[in-house]
Amino acid sequence: MAILVTRLIDTGDDGSLMVPLIDMGNHRNDCNNTHPVEPCRPGSSERCMVWRAGKPLAAGDEVCIFYKFMLQDRSLLQYGFLQSGAGSMSVQHRLSGLDRHDFKPEEPWEEPSVGEHGPLLFEGTVGGLYGIPPDYLRLIQDPAVETGINAYQAELVIAWDKHRPAIEAIDSSLTLHELRHAAGLLNARLVSYEYGSFMVPLMGLASHQVNNNCPHADYLDYCPGSAAAQQAAAGQEPQQEAGAEEDDLCIVWAAGADVAAGQEVCSSYGYLLPDVALLQYGVLLQDNTIATAAVGRAERLELNGMDRHDFDPKQPLAPPKSGHEAPEAFSGTPQQALAEVSRLVVRHTNLTSIEGHHAAAAVNPSPYDRGGMLLAQMRVWRQRRIAALEAEIERLIKSYGLDQEAVQQQVSLLVKQ
Repeated sequence: MAILVTRLIDTGDDGSLMVPLIDMGNHRNDCNNTHPVEPCRPGSSERCMVWRAGKPLAAGDEVCIFYKFMLQDRSLLQYGFLQSGAGSMSVQHRLSGLDRHDFKPEEPWEEPSVGEHGPLLFEGTVGGLYGIPPDYLRLIQDPAVETGINAYQAELVIAWDKHRPAIEAIDSSLTLHELRHAAGLLNARLVSYEYGSFMVPLMGLASHQVNNNCPHADYLDYCPGSAAAQQAAAGQEPQQEAGAEEDDLCIVWAAGADVAAGQEVCSSYGYLLPDVALLQYGVLLQDNTIATAAVGRAERLELNGMDRHDFDPKQPLAPPKSGHEAPEAFSGTPQQALAEVSRLVVRHTNLTSIEGHHAAAAVNPSPYDRGGMLLAQMRVWRQRRIAALEAEIERLIKSYGLDQEAVQQQVSLLVKQ
């Protein structure tokens, strides 16, 4: 079966054929030889496959064959070889198909759109820290977060300028925007543990549940069958053997619930707050007030990390310290609750002021945001953020029996500061 898959030649109207000799030719993306099916002789009804050279060949030159333009993952996984070589058609330093913006999990081997130099480069929306257009930052209205995003993007530009000669020597068609896309992929797909961060095939493609309830877990453990695993099972301290991999560690992706046939398998990134999910990973979390209405259970709207009492401006998009659990809501003395409500009221006022609404409405889709998708997500996120502030203010006033007049006085003091 593998021989059939790798050596069948698609002839178009004549179907797929096994052709002696020609099917032994090695594929190259820049190969311009052809093998049309045509009459064996002028006027003949017999048809032959003719292997024609696309350029003069010297004695000893390898005669190549062109299957179709292939990225590295397809050539390895479907045909069993890695491509090498320089030139504009080289894929050694290009994204594999499964890492591209137009990858479709339901049709993993569908051909990407091809231009003059292979699959078209990314030109749409880049999710995550590296791809938020500068004009969109005014929708955030938090100086620490905006400064942090600007710093991330500035570091990427510095790296681009520093390594640009080496990048252009490999492929002059690469752009800064495509680098942003690649950095966004790394940021979204790296899995981090105590021993470091890794890109893990397949698992890196799994989605984080938009309601933070993925039951599955992944963790580092000794690889099954390794000496370290056997020692650990026997209650012994695993010993590192000379020449062995670092601690014989494997990443284990364990199901935390039954998975039915056809059901999507998720991967938890940890408990994501709405701003971290959208701004760092490009994911708009599900509105939990809608999600729980069907089961008759109300859940509080989730405050964004930047609006929480424990927000650290020095780490504006850091995940909550609670790991995979929802972070604790504010609690304290009545005086502390009064100060917290006043702080939230000021933030809510800044977001809902005429100036704030005008600034948000004045944002137009960026040319790098295909169809304005990210802009639409950020506007929905902004409205949910306002609703979450209102819900938390109401919760604290009721829970602590705070006086509205006292709140207004405290707000006036904060505004004057």
